[in-house]
Amino acid sequence: MEIPEEEIEQAIVWDLSLLRLKPYGKLTIVERQRSLVTTDGFIDLLLEDGKKFYIVELKRNYIKNKTVVTDQLLRYRESLMKEFDLPVNHFVCVLASPDGFSDEVKEICKFNHVVTKHLDEDNILSVLANKTRQYSSNENLETIAKIVAYRRRDLSRQDNPQETKQGNFSIVNWTTQGVHDEFGMEKMAKIFKNISRNAPIQSHQVSNSTGFDYSLNSFEKCWFWLFYTVLDKRANASLFVHAREILEKNKLFLPQDILDFASKYGEQYVIEKITKLLEENGFPLLRDYTLGKFGPATAITHAAKLISKYDYDFTKLYEHHVSSNTSSDLAKQSILDEISQIHGVGPRMVAQFVRGMVIKGNWKFNLNDDIFLEKGRFNVYFAGPTRFHLINKESEYNEKLKEFTDKFLDGNKGILSHSLWYIRKKYCGKVKYCNKCPMAGFCSYYLKSNTVKLFVEGQESILSWIPDSLDEEFNVMNNDM
Repeated sequence: MEIPEEEIEQAIVWDLSLLRLKPYGKLTIVERQRSLVTTDGFIDLLLEDGKKFYIVELKRNYIKNKTVVTDQLLRYRESLMKEFDLPVNHFVCVLASPDGFSDEVKEICKFNHVVTKHLDEDNILSVLANKTRQYSSNENLETIAKIVAYRRRDLSRQDNPQETKQGNFSIVNWTTQGVHDEFGMEKMAKIFKNISRNAPIQSHQVSNSTGFDYSLNSFEKCWFWLFYTVLDKRANASLFVHAREILEKNKLFLPQDILDFASKYGEQYVIEKITKLLEENGFPLLRDYTLGKFGPATAITHAAKLISKYDYDFTKLYEHHVSSNTSSDLAKQSILDEISQIHGVGPRMVAQFVRGMVIKGNWKFNLNDDIFLEKGRFNVYFAGPTRFHLINKESEYNEKLKEFTDKFLDGNKGILSHSLWYIRKKYCGKVKYCNKCPMAGFCSYYLKSNTVKLFVEGQESILSWIPDSLDEEFNVMNNDM
């Protein structure tokens, strides 16, 4: 079971003994993701024991390239030596991974006195599971009984013996073999639809998303969504809200105000003005290859010019492309092409904007194109065997999820991408809220995090947890094989 790097890091933060570093019990955390002054990069974990500092570099996968040591750990140590004005013997470099190291890496680590630690995934998972249980309800139900309860929420509203029987077989397949049959995938798709229908599309709204109306039903909401999109290069969404507040105070947020200012003082001046306002108020300006720090302000200005062509009306933008093309698919592609002309806006960002305007706005396009199946590393992870097991490996992502969406979501890849993103943000961050997650009955993490100790400690088998109502059906299924 592959645990992502950020979860491994979080588990170690909660329990430093996972690193098995001496002196036991004396290590403390100095800083997590510690930025460096004299070089670029971040130290995953900086620890100390009162005498030495421990520079810990974590990797999820098997480490076969020695550059992890030469270009990262040793460079980080050199930087800290300068910052702290301390000699090399005050620092210990640690390279840790649950998948181990190549002989080449082991050799260079030994030569440079770098400590290698092969992490135990079961121990990491136990720490994560214990922390998860601290945030869970005090239900006196075993894991499988809980999964039955999650799966039967919809079935309980119906009197359909055949569907109940199919549901029971689906639960047995999942809890004993870790696979979803078609019945289970159909139910998952139904949950994805419900999640996408009710969930927000902007990250800063996720933490307090409790059924509010997140529709893009006004010009200002649509404009902020475009504003949000052109700035969205994996930054924290709260920063976009901060940027909006800065520009609103200076009457430079709405596109009409931006272009009025540009007509008086010139476009370059308004770009420099927006850049200065953001910079002076602590907004981190991601520098691009062509325009440097002026990239974000240029993108905002280009977006303002685009919507001005349609009288500052997103419905007119949509209707123009629909009326100018012979099919809905051509109109959709035309809009994608036009938005991609905004400086710095790539395919992911364009797809994100259109997906939001369809899911929460009044645009009427299908989202069946591959571009709407966002293949970020977290979506791949959540679709994979460590969460929802819709795919077995990353290389299957496009093919298998296309099959899933075609069969169970009418081809709508936007719903799946939106749901995977929201579940991660809402329920499955550094702290897990499995008891609240609508996908708990279909999630490998929920299943394994509640059963791992049974296998480690040699207690009951998982089959003994299956309620009597499923026992008979499981035996029938075995006899038919």
